[in-house]
Amino acid sequence: MVMMVGSIAAASSCAVSRAFAAGPPAETQPAQCTLKAGDTHTVVAIIDAQTLELDDGSHVRLAGIVAPIPPAFLTAEAVWPPEAQAIAGLKQLLLGETVELAYATTHNDRWGRRLAHVFRTDAAGREWVQGWMLRHGHARVDPLPDSLACIGELLAHERQGMKADLGLWKNPAYRIRWADAPQRLMRLRNTFQLIEGSVRKVAVTRGRLYVNFGDDWRSDFTAGASRQSPAFGQQALAQLQSLEGKRVRVRGWIERRNGPYVELFHPLQIETLDDGPQPAASTGVASGESPPGSKGPTARVPAEAQPRAGGDEKKRPKPEVPDALDL
Repeated sequence: MVMMVGSIAAASSCAVSRAFAAGPPAETQPAQCTLKAGDTHTVVAIIDAQTLELDDGSHVRLAGIVAPIPPAFLTAEAVWPPEAQAIAGLKQLLLGETVELAYATTHNDRWGRRLAHVFRTDAAGREWVQGWMLRHGHARVDPLPDSLACIGELLAHERQGMKADLGLWKNPAYRIRWADAPQRLMRLRNTFQLIEGSVRKVAVTRGRLYVNFGDDWRSDFTAGASRQSPAFGQQALAQLQSLEGKRVRVRGWIERRNGPYVELFHPLQIETLDDGPQPAASTGVASGESPPGSKGPTARVPAEAQPRAGGDEKKRPKPEVPDALDL
C-alpha cells in the first residue's frame, strides 16, 4: 500500500492506491511525496520532542525534522522552553490517540527506533504530525540521508511557522546565522543551523561539489555534496551553479572541514531567497541581529512563503488515481 502526501502548507491529506495513473502536466501538478503505509497504534508516552512510545513498546522517531534540544551548557535539571513547548504540544496532540505510520525507504534508525511519518486519525479526520510540528514552530526541516522523503512538503509547513514567528522562531537561539561570519559559525559546530549568505563560487571536482561563500575555502563557510549522490545529478549541479552571486539560505549540521561546513544530501537544503522588500518582523532573526556590514536585519522569507491572492492555502486536486481513497 502506498501513501501520497500532497504539498499543502496549511493542511495534510493522503491517498492510498495500488496503482498510479498519469496526472496533470508537470507545470501544473503540485509536488507530492510517496510513502509506504504502515501499521496503526496508540501513543502511550512522549519520550522527547521528537520521539513517541507506542502501545507495542516500540519507539518512533519523527522523520525529516529536528526538534529543539537543550544547549550543552544547561544542566540536566534545567528546562529548555522551546523543547518543553514542543513536548507539551505533542502530548496534547497525540497522547492516548490513534496514529498511522508511513515510511520512506528506511524503517529504522541506527538505534532501532522506527523512523516514520506519523498521522493522527480520529473522527474529525487526520493530521500529519510532522506538518503540525513545523507549522507551530516546534521543529525545523532536517534533510538527513535516511529522511529525504517529502522535503518539499515539509519545507512548506515550516514556512508557515517561520512566517508567523511561532515557537522556536521567537527564540534568539534559533535565529538565522550569517555565512560571512565564519568564526561565529565555527563556534556552532555540531549544531543544526540555518545560514544565509551570497554564493561566491560553485566549484566541481572529480568526486565532490562545493558551494563557497567566501574567497578562502580554508576558513570561509562552505556547503558541499558528493557527486556520487543520486540527488546531485547534472540538473541539480546546473541549478547550483546558477546560484553564483545570489543570496541563499543553507540548512544543515555545521562541522569543521577547514572552515565551517555543511554537508548537502538534498538540493532543497539550499533555498534561493527573494530579493524584494521584506516585512520588518520575519523569519526568526533575533531583534537587532544583522549580517556583518549591514544596516539592519535582512532575513528574507522565500518567495513561496509570501501571501498569495485569495489566501495561503492551496487545495489539493481530486485524486487522479481510480479508486484512490482519502484517509
